[in-house]
Amino acid sequence: MSLLGGHGKDTRMLGHRMLAVVVLSVSMASYLGCSDDSCSEGSEDGLFYDPPPACPMGKSYSDWTALWWKYSLEFQCSDGKCTNHPGNDATGERCADGQNREDVFFLLGNGEGEHTRKSCVVPAGRAILLAMVNISCTAPEYGPTLEAVRESCRNPADSTTMLDISVDGETVEDPFDYRVQTDVFPAEYPDPNVYGKSPGYHEINVSDGYWVMIRPLSPGPHTIRYGGNLPSLAWST
Repeated sequence: MSLLGGHGKDTRMLGHRMLAVVVLSVSMASYLGCSDDSCSEGSEDGLFYDPPPACPMGKSYSDWTALWWKYSLEFQCSDGKCTNHPGNDATGERCADGQNREDVFFLLGNGEGEHTRKSCVVPAGRAILLAMVNISCTAPEYGPTLEAVRESCRNPADSTTMLDISVDGETVEDPFDYRVQTDVFPAEYPDPNVYGKSPGYHEINVSDGYWVMIRPLSPGPHTIRYGGNLPSLAWST
């Protein structure tokens, strides 16, 4: 097991309790539409997108969370300790570093427990994807079969008993509806990288956890609070 910024290599948790003031700029963004008639965003009302099996911004939660992980794992670090990684930034000054999508902003947590960021500037018009709690596992380190690797991630997520998500005090009806188990996704590590892998190292990952997608917020300050626990790993935020 490892937490972001730690020295372990193969099982990672990046969700955490967070009090964040999100200050939005006035730039506009383009959006992805649903490319498949069977992929529906669900209700158009409310601050939060519907939970799975809805497809926010035209993609499944599985696809979005895999992209979130790839952004974190494939982040180009500036030094061996990856001090510029958004997950290692307590101030929020780097929360947008490396984010080049115009539809969804990937809000990263860390694995260090309770944590407050002073601010994070998110461009206007972007939905925000975050994990209340999450974990990823790699093959073949966590089992000889794909199902064994999935189980390594599934068991901690099954043990979750507490989830917390609010934006300006508004919450979802049942955060446990937002369970997401990803399909297999690859990661290729740059030099240097957040887990100290060899440059160009390829690995196969799966992820499990609880995620929410927040609709684009109005310009101005907003407060986001989120977190949860993984009792089987004695970990909470």
